[in-house]
Amino acid sequence: ASYDEEIREAEARLVMERQILDANVSLCIHRARETAVSTITSPQFLLAALGFGFITARFLLRPKQGSKQETGVAKKSLIGALVATAFSIVQAQFGGPLGMARWAATKWIEYRQRQNNSGAAYAESARRYPY
Repeated sequence: ASYDEEIREAEARLVMERQILDANVSLCIHRARETAVSTITSPQFLLAALGFGFITARFLLRPKQGSKQETGVAKKSLIGALVATAFSIVQAQFGGPLGMARWAATKWIEYRQRQNNSGAAYAESARRYPY
């Protein structure tokens, strides 16, 4: 009978430790994701990536003599790659273009509210659109 009680206590401790471990792993994953997203979307990283892209494109896409048409195609493909990168960053940070539009609208409303020093318009729009 005493062994049964000890077994129950040990099982309860194992369950509690497993729950704590799961919670810590989930927290670490969440923090790592937040850190990665904030790093990738930081202005310093974006400027560095843009500069690296321009330097790489400058050396890799040097125009060959007499091939102006190929240079135009290369520039278009580079622009396409930059646009795809921008959309992926928007997706990661805001959940898509609609999320970015909501964020921009919220910032614009806050700016207008501060500019007018009147909380009535902001309160009305916040009541209508709570997200």
